[in-house]
Amino acid sequence: ERYAQIGCVMMTHDYLRWCLTGVKGCEESNISESNLYNMSLGEYDPCLTDWLGIAEINHALPPVVGSAEICGEITAQTAVLTGLKAGTPVVGGLFDVVSTALCAGIEDEFTLNAVMGTWAVTSGITRGLRDGEAHPYVYGRYVNDGEFIVHEASPTSSGNLEWFTAQWGEISFDEINQAVASLPKAGGDLFFLPFLYGSNAGLEMTSGFYGMQAIHTRAHLLQAIYEGVVFSHMTHLNRMRERFTDVHTLRVTGGPAHSDVWMQMLADVSGLRIELPQVEETGCFGAALAARVGTGVYRDFSEAQRDLQHPVRTLLPDMTVHQLYQQKYQRYQHLIAALQGFHARIKEHIL
Repeated sequence: ERYAQIGCVMMTHDYLRWCLTGVKGCEESNISESNLYNMSLGEYDPCLTDWLGIAEINHALPPVVGSAEICGEITAQTAVLTGLKAGTPVVGGLFDVVSTALCAGIEDEFTLNAVMGTWAVTSGITRGLRDGEAHPYVYGRYVNDGEFIVHEASPTSSGNLEWFTAQWGEISFDEINQAVASLPKAGGDLFFLPFLYGSNAGLEMTSGFYGMQAIHTRAHLLQAIYEGVVFSHMTHLNRMRERFTDVHTLRVTGGPAHSDVWMQMLADVSGLRIELPQVEETGCFGAALAARVGTGVYRDFSEAQRDLQHPVRTLLPDMTVHQLYQQKYQRYQHLIAALQGFHARIKEHIL
């Protein structure tokens, strides 16, 4: 009965924009990564709703709107509720990973964007779609005509560290960085699987330390967490480098980008040049860029990017340490494979 009463299908941000303007719409960079949008056609595809068995919902899909397209204005009622000025134009907005890639200044296939937060995300920008990919990459519309964002992701990043710091009580990030930096790089055989919130190695995989002994201190555990998060990011980075074969630079955004210790570890493990755009709140900044493009301050997002470039800090890999980390990363992969075998046998026994 409630299903039959559906009048319009919107994502959360589209609902908020409707509340502000009274105009219905679905922003393209977001809806393009749904199961209702045909990337080749650049629009909803009724064949998809047919396959999903929900063709009756086609009439409730609102118009697709662009990221910088003016979709309406702040209504008088909204102005009273929010304090925003009535008549202020409201643009479509951006998917968060699109906003981050935009703010990171990703413009070609030689640079990827790594986002480190609750999720480990690696994104790249391309001008074409491909069939028969080696991995099930996620594609979506980018802000520039004819461009697409490609990404790999899992909830296996710095959210793991936040969970541990919440359990341990008062410990500052300066203290964490000092503790990790006090230990030899790639030293020891202590491993951490950063799967507290999910996994990129199978649904059955969970988090934990392996190799822990009485000689280990909290510093060793912290180093293992840093390493485990980086190793998990490498899963996505390596897959993306099969798609983007000429990559030489990784631009990193998110909380861990403030830690030189963690970023140097990422450089040493990956062997890539690490660039750190000095920008805070990439989601908000990207939305502001969309508003400035939509209201004519800039002709397009490329012009906005060029005019509002942020300073970038650079870290280079230590290739001697890189070799050591490659050995430890291989052991991490062996541990993952062994645990996958364990879970497979458990499942066979249960079935």
